Amino acid sequence: MIMQYNIAQFVVDEGRFEVTRNGRPIPLQPQAMKLLLLLVKADGRLVTKAQINAVIWHGRSISETALSSQVKALRKALGDTDRPHQIIGTVHGEGFRIICDIARSGGRAKVAADTRTVPASGCITEKPAIAILPFARRGDLSGFEAMATALPDDMITALSRLRWLRVIARGSCFRFLSFAASPIDIGQNLGAQYCLSGMIEIKTGQLLILVELADTGDDSVVWSDQFRVPVRDLHEVREETVARIAAILEGRLTQHEIQKLRLHAPAEISPWEEFHLGLSQAFHHEQPDYGKAELHFNRAVEGDPAFARAHAGLAQVQYWKLFQKMVDDERPVAQLMNEEATTALNLDPFDPFCHLIKARSHLIQHDIDTGMMHLETAKSLAPSFALAYSGLGSIQAMSGKPEQALQNMDIAMRLSPQDPWKVHMQTVMVAAFNALGQHDQAVAWARKVLESPQRTLQIVAGMMVTMYHGGEKEEAERLAQEFRRRYPGKTRETFIRSYPVISEKQIRLTEEGFAALGIG
Repeated sequence: MIMQYNIAQFVVDEGRFEVTRNGRPIPLQPQAMKLLLLLVKADGRLVTKAQINAVIWHGRSISETALSSQVKALRKALGDTDRPHQIIGTVHGEGFRIICDIARSGGRAKVAADTRTVPASGCITEKPAIAILPFARRGDLSGFEAMATALPDDMITALSRLRWLRVIARGSCFRFLSFAASPIDIGQNLGAQYCLSGMIEIKTGQLLILVELADTGDDSVVWSDQFRVPVRDLHEVREETVARIAAILEGRLTQHEIQKLRLHAPAEISPWEEFHLGLSQAFHHEQPDYGKAELHFNRAVEGDPAFARAHAGLAQVQYWKLFQKMVDDERPVAQLMNEEATTALNLDPFDPFCHLIKARSHLIQHDIDTGMMHLETAKSLAPSFALAYSGLGSIQAMSGKPEQALQNMDIAMRLSPQDPWKVHMQTVMVAAFNALGQHDQAVAWARKVLESPQRTLQIVAGMMVTMYHGGEKEEAERLAQEFRRRYPGKTRETFIRSYPVISEKQIRLTEEGFAALGIG
């Protein structure tokens, strides 16, 4: 749906690509107009210089003067030249944001509205909300009492970056204390479907952080865990700890939403639910069914054409078809992927998932630089987004930068230790250690990969080659037989061409392994 945004005395029309005052168009150059749309879509949040560069200049190197001139032109057009500014605020050294009220009309601009509605059927139509409470304190905290509010406050900030989740504001959440009110009461008072509570205490020189995620609908515990941080390192690793908890929460919430959706009758399924059912088919099943995933994503888009993540889901399905060499004619599939990825990013340029998928649309066409730029943008938008780190690591592992790959994969797996894509992260570790010539380590990681029932072309072929070079000839022969059975007609060239970038060393290892095992 095309949106109109009202700021001050101006109407910003996305469909007409113009800004008017009292019905009269205000002259603006295209780049300034793009900047204005980017700012109003951010809902008053900071838009960093890197994000502006990614959307308007597609990651090309530009001077500070070029950006400043566009901001200056925009302020002049809006009559916002006097200080202090009333419409466009500057966050020095970081970027810009809209500082006046923003009103919308014309339909839904993003994945979800600011509120979630539940019709009589009980069908969920919008994104869920979570309340994060100040943590309870146990025992003598020895000067670290502030962590009881600082940590949940940090989590509110971190989770607010998730575009599909609505986070209740601090002022409302902090009226309650963890475990003092039941999750059901929290849900009724704050309109939240989930509640995160916690407790902190100090034991043997460590800050023990206990967290519990509850479903406010039935008071059930969705997830609980504990984290230990040495007190002496607390301030240094606080950000990392919060990012890790946020990443785990995102995964648990997504899985729980999917489980709940399976209880609904087909007639009750909303676009939001269709999207998550698509995710379950594409990414979370042991044997992904891309046909069913595509069906769910298409239904989500039909129900809400402005659902950015649903378009990204459609693009992701095409990516897997291309990556796994499932189609004979790749051109229409690649075109559809690019179209859907572009639509998703245009609808929500601040969603890290949309940047991830846009990155893959470039990578699959061997546009490595642009793909890497979008991965970096995804990481900057959501520092707890594990898939951004694993995406970077994957390219680095195959392109001759294994040390960097290991660093990014270590971050990804610490952020999301039970990620649905964990097997793909492990596969990257295999490739990185192979590139380093550490075949014993590669074999150890390959055994972890093979514990998964997932058997993509890349997994079977990659682990086969790894076992051969690691001296596990019997296991390599078994995998070679599986490769012939599951992928008849596929060759080492098929495997090599499936990667958008691959180093000469990786090619040599692949060719040697395939040849030794009698596969062309």
